[in-house]
Amino acid sequence: MGKRKRCVLIIITILFAFRYAAVKKLCYTKYGVACQVVLATTLQRGSDQTKRNIVEKIGIQINAKLGGEPWGSLSPFVSRSFEM
Repeated sequence: MGKRKRCVLIIITILFAFRYAAVKKLCYTKYGVACQVVLATTLQRGSDQTKRNIVEKIGIQINAKLGGEPWGSLSPFVSRSFEM
Protein backbone atom coordinates (compact mmCIF):
# COMPACT_ATOMS: atom_id res chain seq x y z
CA MET A 1 0.00 0.00 0.00
CA GLY A 2 1.23 3.49 -0.85
CA LYS A 3 0.96 6.67 1.12
CA ARG A 4 -2.43 8.32 1.57
CA LYS A 5 -3.29 10.86 -1.13
CA ARG A 6 -3.57 14.52 -0.05
CA CYS A 7 -4.94 16.08 -3.24
CA VAL A 8 -6.54 14.99 -6.48
CA LEU A 9 -6.52 16.93 -9.75
CA ILE A 10 -9.54 16.11 -11.90
CA ILE A 11 -9.79 17.27 -15.51
CA ILE A 12 -13.31 17.22 -16.98
CA THR A 13 -14.51 17.87 -20.51
CA ILE A 14 -17.93 19.34 -19.77
CA LEU A 15 -18.94 21.29 -16.67
CA PHE A 16 -22.18 20.17 -15.10
CA ALA A 17 -22.90 21.75 -11.74
CA PHE A 18 -24.29 18.51 -10.28
CA ARG A 19 -21.22 16.52 -11.41
CA TYR A 20 -18.84 19.15 -10.05
CA ALA A 21 -20.66 19.19 -6.69
CA ALA A 22 -20.73 15.38 -6.53
CA VAL A 23 -16.99 15.10 -7.22
CA LYS A 24 -16.15 17.73 -4.58
CA LYS A 25 -18.42 16.12 -1.98
CA LEU A 26 -17.07 12.63 -2.66
CA CYS A 27 -13.45 13.74 -2.41
CA TYR A 28 -13.94 15.72 0.80
CA THR A 29 -16.41 13.54 2.69
CA LYS A 30 -15.74 9.95 1.62
CA TYR A 31 -12.01 10.08 0.87
CA GLY A 32 -10.90 13.08 2.92
CA VAL A 33 -8.73 14.60 0.19
CA ALA A 34 -8.63 18.06 -1.32
CA CYS A 35 -9.48 18.24 -5.00
CA GLN A 36 -9.07 20.68 -7.84
CA VAL A 37 -11.45 20.36 -10.78
CA VAL A 38 -10.31 21.88 -14.09
CA LEU A 39 -12.06 22.09 -17.44
CA ALA A 40 -10.00 20.59 -20.27
CA THR A 41 -10.78 23.60 -22.46
CA THR A 42 -9.18 25.85 -19.83
CA LEU A 43 -5.88 24.03 -20.34
CA GLN A 44 -6.13 24.21 -24.14
CA ARG A 45 -6.75 27.90 -24.72
CA GLY A 46 -4.35 30.71 -25.42
CA SER A 47 -0.66 31.02 -26.13
CA ASP A 48 2.09 29.08 -24.37
CA GLN A 49 2.45 31.96 -21.90
CA THR A 50 -1.29 31.89 -21.16
CA LYS A 51 -1.12 28.14 -20.57
CA ARG A 52 1.83 28.59 -18.20
CA ASN A 53 -0.15 31.23 -16.29
CA ILE A 54 -3.17 28.92 -16.03
CA VAL A 55 -1.06 25.99 -14.79
CA GLU A 56 0.68 28.28 -12.30
CA LYS A 57 -2.69 29.49 -10.93
CA ILE A 58 -3.88 25.90 -10.58
CA GLY A 59 -0.69 25.10 -8.67
CA ILE A 60 -1.24 28.07 -6.36
CA GLN A 61 -4.82 26.92 -5.68
CA ILE A 62 -3.66 23.38 -4.89
CA ASN A 63 -0.89 24.73 -2.65
CA ALA A 64 -3.45 26.80 -0.73
CA LYS A 65 -5.78 23.82 -0.32
CA LEU A 66 -2.90 21.84 1.19
CA GLY A 67 -2.26 24.57 3.75
CA GLY A 68 0.41 26.60 1.96
CA GLU A 69 0.50 30.35 1.49
CA PRO A 70 -1.03 31.16 -1.90
CA TRP A 71 1.30 34.05 -2.66
CA GLY A 72 4.31 32.67 -0.82
CA SER A 73 5.05 30.23 -3.64
CA LEU A 74 7.91 30.98 -6.00
CA SER A 75 7.06 30.88 -9.67
CA PRO A 76 9.47 28.85 -11.79
CA PHE A 77 8.48 31.03 -14.76
CA VAL A 78 9.49 34.43 -13.37
CA SER A 79 13.03 35.78 -13.28
CA ARG A 80 13.99 37.14 -9.86
CA SER A 81 16.76 39.45 -11.09
CA PHE A 82 16.37 43.15 -11.89
CA GLU A 83 18.48 46.24 -12.43
CA MET A 84 18.16 49.69 -10.89
